[in-house]
Amino acid sequence: EARLTEATEKLERNRAKFERMGKMLIDMKAGIDHIGEKLAPIKLENETTLEMSDETVEEVLQQCELKVLKLLSLTQSTDEDAGRRQLDDDRYEERILLRNQTDVRVKLTDKDDDGDDEDDAFDEEM
Repeated sequence: EARLTEATEKLERNRAKFERMGKMLIDMKAGIDHIGEKLAPIKLENETTLEMSDETVEEVLQQCELKVLKLLSLTQSTDEDAGRRQLDDDRYEERILLRNQTDVRVKLTDKDDDGDDEDDAFDEEM
């Protein structure tokens, strides 16, 4: 009877582990399918459209990886050029601002023309 109890406990542990792994597999496939849908507009050379299934999960994931690498290679060179242009634009704007910089003098008056008499009455009460 002890062996039966032990075997039953082991069965329950393995069943729970199997269910966790099954859920993880389903979630993983759903995530890979979602990434594949988002990357669908990106076209690769000699690309074949794969439908998500248990047998094609690895191939779909490999296609996603290739598409992400393609996007990275396309954006890296653009990012570097854009960064240089932005730096040049910033320097140019700074030179223009320095050239056009003028001192502005503001004359401050001592008169209280805004009619703030209500605040004075409040201050006196306190």
